[in-house]
Amino acid sequence: MGRKKAKPDDDATDEPKTAAGAAEPETAVADASEKEEGASPSNEAAAGAAEPEEATADAKEQEEGATPSNEAGAAGTADGGNATVQLSPEEEAEEAAVMKEVMKCADEQDFDRAAALLRERLKKRPEDDELMHNLGVILTEQCAWLEAEETFSNAFEIQQKSGKVSMATMYGLGTVLTEQGGTMKLLQGEALFRDCLEMAAKQEEKGVANSYRSFVSLCQNLERQKRWPEAVEVWRATCSLASAVFGDENDKTRAHKFSLARAEKLARWQKGFRTVIWVVTLAAPIACAWAWKRAGLGGPWQLLMGGFGASPAPGDSLAHEPSEIGAARA
Repeated sequence: MGRKKAKPDDDATDEPKTAAGAAEPETAVADASEKEEGASPSNEAAAGAAEPEEATADAKEQEEGATPSNEAGAAGTADGGNATVQLSPEEEAEEAAVMKEVMKCADEQDFDRAAALLRERLKKRPEDDELMHNLGVILTEQCAWLEAEETFSNAFEIQQKSGKVSMATMYGLGTVLTEQGGTMKLLQGEALFRDCLEMAAKQEEKGVANSYRSFVSLCQNLERQKRWPEAVEVWRATCSLASAVFGDENDKTRAHKFSLARAEKLARWQKGFRTVIWVVTLAAPIACAWAWKRAGLGGPWQLLMGGFGASPAPGDSLAHEPSEIGAARA
């Protein structure tokens, strides 16, 4: 019996529900209650998007029968991020019982107990990347961003050493980095989401669900960075994918089109604002020079020569020059 991993955002909304009121008001659209079959607790505080339940038959096969870490296998480079040793039948039975209890606690929104159970398991197997991943999911639900980042990072490092990187762990880490904000964390989150898209593209049809949620999360990451022109391009790709998967009349597709229109408007405003800034920056010194010249204060060269010119010799001073009267008397 193999253990599976939790996705950081199995049934999150399409639009971000960020912490501390960071969500954009225009993107808070419907879709908050859609859940996948057997999937883990929704990451309602994360900046991710729900996977399309009806994306494709292959995507459905990935979703069915999932335990707290659905996409561990399909989301990795090959077989997922199982970097741990094989368990004995007794250990597998014990693990299954614990994960069942974790799922029950998550469904009941008892995240404190779920986290305690996972931490207890980690004391016995501190190098288990799957347990770390699942704990990161629970911490994300609790909006404990810093601790979730550390947990996902540790799981990601173990997976890198084993050569089996899980896309679900990458996505979870990108989500908590995006939620925290800040230039460096947003750039790291952007890089992770782009890597997720690259990995999903290699899965072809089986990667449709992963591509969809990675596109949405990348859009929200770029919006937080105020990189509206790039956000427009990614939103267009997201809308095309949503239209193909859900149809043009689906609420998700409409919400994404609304976000696209908003991003296009803000991109135009940003371009206009930057144009004004550049014009003012260039015009200000020109206007100052014109005003200076008009006031008859001399040019820069004259000021420079006057400031560094030699003082007159003693014989050239007015005190030593013979006056016209003295010259006449002589």
